[in-house]
Amino acid sequence: MKTTFRILLVISALALDAWYASASPQKLSKDEREILWHQDQRSLGDSVLYRYLRHKDPKIRVRALIALANVQDTASLPHVVPLLSDRYSDVRAAAAFALGQIGSASAEKELSERLRLETWGKVIARLLEALGKSGSAESYNDVVAFGLPRKQATLRADQSLSLARYALRNIKSERGVDFCFDSLDEPDVRTRWASLYALWRMAPDPAIETGVQKHKAKLLPLGSDKSIDIRMHLASLMGRVRSAEALEILQALRKNEMRKGAGNWRVQVNVVKALASHSGKDAAFDALLELMDINNDHVRMTAITSIAGLSRETVKKYAGNEKLKKKLEQWAAPSKRISIPVRGEAMVALAKHFPDEFTYQNLAGDFKQPNLLRAKAVEALSLIPSSASLRVILDRLEDDSTRVAMAAWDFIRQLLAPRSFRVFRKDTSVTAMLGSTLFRKAKVSLLREDMAITTLVANALGDSAVYALLREENQHERALEELMLAYGKLSSPNDVEAMQAVLQTLGRIGDDRTLPLLEQALQDPDRTVGLAAARAYRNITGTDLSSQVIPATKPLYTDYDWKTLESIPANLKAEIRTERGSIVVRFHRDAAPFTVLSFYKLIRKKFFDGLTFHRVVPNFVIQGGDPRGDGWGGPNYALRSEFSLLNYGRGEVGVASAGKDTEGCQFFITHSPQPHLDGRYTIFASVESGYGALDTIQPGDKILNIRIKR
Repeated sequence: MKTTFRILLVISALALDAWYASASPQKLSKDEREILWHQDQRSLGDSVLYRYLRHKDPKIRVRALIALANVQDTASLPHVVPLLSDRYSDVRAAAAFALGQIGSASAEKELSERLRLETWGKVIARLLEALGKSGSAESYNDVVAFGLPRKQATLRADQSLSLARYALRNIKSERGVDFCFDSLDEPDVRTRWASLYALWRMAPDPAIETGVQKHKAKLLPLGSDKSIDIRMHLASLMGRVRSAEALEILQALRKNEMRKGAGNWRVQVNVVKALASHSGKDAAFDALLELMDINNDHVRMTAITSIAGLSRETVKKYAGNEKLKKKLEQWAAPSKRISIPVRGEAMVALAKHFPDEFTYQNLAGDFKQPNLLRAKAVEALSLIPSSASLRVILDRLEDDSTRVAMAAWDFIRQLLAPRSFRVFRKDTSVTAMLGSTLFRKAKVSLLREDMAITTLVANALGDSAVYALLREENQHERALEELMLAYGKLSSPNDVEAMQAVLQTLGRIGDDRTLPLLEQALQDPDRTVGLAAARAYRNITGTDLSSQVIPATKPLYTDYDWKTLESIPANLKAEIRTERGSIVVRFHRDAAPFTVLSFYKLIRKKFFDGLTFHRVVPNFVIQGGDPRGDGWGGPNYALRSEFSLLNYGRGEVGVASAGKDTEGCQFFITHSPQPHLDGRYTIFASVESGYGALDTIQPGDKILNIRIKR
């Protein structure tokens, strides 16, 4: 009895020590600080990082490899490759990860050779991931042929995910397809959903069409599998295959999801998308309409947007289009039971497929209506080619609401496209002096000095149809001058997207007077801006000056507040309180230190209180944290990406970006595993609890506040 008690005390003490280690502040060594500094500076620092690859402490070697995975300089390949043979498995795994992130096919021979020799599962998984990200067709065959001992059979999932990563780069083969179909017999759940994921990433492909016919008896039971992930990816696969067998499997899956207590909204969303791809068949369209009646806004939104994405001819041929029209009319009408996002999408679908029934022309200018709904009315009108629609959208180009003005500049291009414009061009009551009107409104809009509106005005002026109207009335040179003036007021990192848009338009216009501006933009401290300038310059002159662009974005913002960073416990938690409930997340300080530091300070400043989730893509992500509320805002600084060994499963918290090293304050949370995001977006936290709230949040829902949990 005493012995048992002593054992329990020891176990309790060990557990307490483990908890304390994760919950208490942890100091960074001088070496760790130096590595993190060079990683954040995107600097190889006179080979400092290379020297750390030879450090006696394997943790330091791992940290240096992760730094090189973020710097992503091919010059580091000869220094990283030898660590694939390091005596410590963590180091070998990090070396493989770094090579995958650097993304050069020149290392695939060493990765493939190490794959044949490696015995540790976690290292094998990273080798497969790295090959999937960077390998060629030659190493693809090595991945397919790679044999696993029975005790490591679950790594077959990583083989399938590797093949999916190859497929994202359009590398696939019949052998790979057969491998994934064979893997559906495996008992491991992850292996089966990963194989289905790989198959739909490879599709469409004749081998997959044949495989679905051949393996129909194997695929049908998966429609009632207990795993949500398996059913989700089965639906996606059947949406990429056009055969009668695929529709039969999809219909069986739909029926299971419609059974009371059996369905899951994430699966239903994927089923809706898949049925829409089969919508040329009335049976598939009927099933799609049946799913529209499910009382879940994610499913409804997906159904409506899927229908809006169908061609007019497809909907016109559908025998039940009268029933569809009534449903869209019902959801587009004002009602307390219908959410604003659903109503807005219904208006767009109604305008596209049943324009004669659209009665919301005046809504765009009704200032009593929510701006989100007014913006959707603008989008809807852009789908109805008429002088009346053009008149409304022209009026909204200078709307007081930034969101509505943005929609007007974005969607007017669709209305002015030749196919639409020819319908009403002869109505001179609105088309007379249209080029002058567009110039005047563009000039006024650029004077707002709003980054988002400047971006959309630049995109509009770069549209061939819009530019032709300006040229017709001799306004094109004045428009070019205004665009160049607007560029002079922009600066990175806050205005990077606007700068890229203006430079792209200057390249399309092709006027030699823009060359001095482009030459100056080549030297911008943001590499993406420099590359945009180089492309524009090449379009105009045929000369490639991309070698003059800086090799990496210069970090204009840094925060090496080591004291605060070290005061943050490794597994610190925060509670995101929303209108739908609370979501508790756990930070990954060691994986994304500077990102966690930034968010920690923003939370302490109550920066997020009262902001919204401005973007929700059903069964993909919810996104919030934008001070503007429209997806264009930031904290007035840019963070560098922090890629780590974490992967995007369900409930991972990432940072939105406009490209590498452009992160800010906008964050997203995944509804389901998203392997294609791995190594492309920073993961800085994971959901610990609150999936009920995560799964019900809709566009426009408020973040009441975010608070640190002690």
